[in-house]
Amino acid sequence: MLKRWNTYRVLWSLLVLPAAWFGPEHGSWSLEDQLRRLDFCTHGDSLARTHNSVVVADLGVTPLATALHRGAHAFGERPYRLLFAIIAVGAGWLCAAGGYAAAWLLIPLTLSAIIPGEYGLTLLLVWPLLYLLTRDKRPGAAQIAVAAVAGAVATALSPLLIPVIVILLFQAGARGWSREAIIAAGCWGIVASFLSAEFASHLPLFAAPSGESILMNLRRVAGMDSDPVWSGVVLASWLMGTLLMTRNGTVPRTAGGGLLAVGFGVFQHRLWSAALTSGQIDGQISLLALAPWILLAGLPPYRRRPTGVALLLALLFGVLALRIPEDPQALPVAAAVLLPLWLIDLKKNGRDRGPAFVSLLLLTALNTAAFSAIVYDRAQATADHVRLLEPRAGSPLVISPPKLGFEVAPLWRQREIYGAHDRDQLLATALEFRQTHVDTFYLLLDAHYPLYVETFPGGKPAWPTQMTVTNGGTIHRTQRRLYQLVTNPTDSLWQQWEQ
Repeated sequence: MLKRWNTYRVLWSLLVLPAAWFGPEHGSWSLEDQLRRLDFCTHGDSLARTHNSVVVADLGVTPLATALHRGAHAFGERPYRLLFAIIAVGAGWLCAAGGYAAAWLLIPLTLSAIIPGEYGLTLLLVWPLLYLLTRDKRPGAAQIAVAAVAGAVATALSPLLIPVIVILLFQAGARGWSREAIIAAGCWGIVASFLSAEFASHLPLFAAPSGESILMNLRRVAGMDSDPVWSGVVLASWLMGTLLMTRNGTVPRTAGGGLLAVGFGVFQHRLWSAALTSGQIDGQISLLALAPWILLAGLPPYRRRPTGVALLLALLFGVLALRIPEDPQALPVAAAVLLPLWLIDLKKNGRDRGPAFVSLLLLTALNTAAFSAIVYDRAQATADHVRLLEPRAGSPLVISPPKLGFEVAPLWRQREIYGAHDRDQLLATALEFRQTHVDTFYLLLDAHYPLYVETFPGGKPAWPTQMTVTNGGTIHRTQRRLYQLVTNPTDSLWQQWEQ
């Protein structure tokens, strides 16, 4: 079986590395990825290049992560993507070397390999500490010190790892490894003190949560999108199916397999439905959908499973106490950082075998394949729009809604960017252009957004001399509309609006 998993891991590596290298140039998936590319295109000057209501969101990305991505991207787009893919693949191989052959599948490393991000590097850095403090053999002082230093860097990239480190240290102390726990805590604390600025950049994550932030976190974990009925059917089917699959006997296991299949069918129908908006598609990518095997890890009994109990409490804390920036596309980081330790708990308690585990493993593989296809298609869609719009869009460029501008980061080069949420803001921007004697400007809209018609009915006092419609993607196609507008400075409507 181990040889078979080794073969699967090699095939996975051979698939994701070329996918990263030959992926669509300028393609992006998550809001964090889009803002990072905006940073590349504006050389860190994106805030100074915006006007009106275009606001570059703060996702709590640490200065260390920003410097890392800027440095890697300096070598070019393809080497940049390949580097992070190699890191993600390396994390999978490192976990396998520690005896966790299926880690590359059970932990969402495939998405991390396709879209550059810190997740793979975070796992690569924190895994030695996780492994040393959870194995049966007592680690040496030098080993634990080096691992703790790497773990401190990992928590600087993702401070949400702090609960995981605390769990490990308490568990090591409970096992009588007080010396090792003290060494680890000391080395981690020393390095963390030098990286205090990195942690400070994440302090807003621990601000007083609101009902809205709790609901958002629940969606990240359980996948409750805008239609809770469908999401509830999926969640109930997978939970009941997992419970039945852990029972002995043909009848309960058959029923459990059927429920898992029903939940999977409903979930995939929602995921591939043409009626879903982009936001609803993004809302499907939750912790439960990425790693349905956590249902098995979360089941009782909890006796003699201090790690399992602590992980459930940490997850509950993350849902209730963290205010995570609104990026529904991102890997649900609040809980994804717990997956490696959950995987260790799963293996140590013998739950990484049997019909229930095999069924959930298959479910994880199918969901990963579906998500990878959609992520890749979304990246292709944004790349298509950039390619078609860049030679046609001039300056100044008004974008509505403003977040649409994050998808087309290269358009920010050599252009003044304005944002307009609604008709009033577009009118205010047009009046500003008139006062500064700008008689031609460009307007970029989602093709289904009738803002131009609502704002300038009959083409007065701004009419389009050219309109370009672009299409992007294959699975979920998106459409954008670019207007080149020329204003009539003598039109009486200007005086009416100014009043």
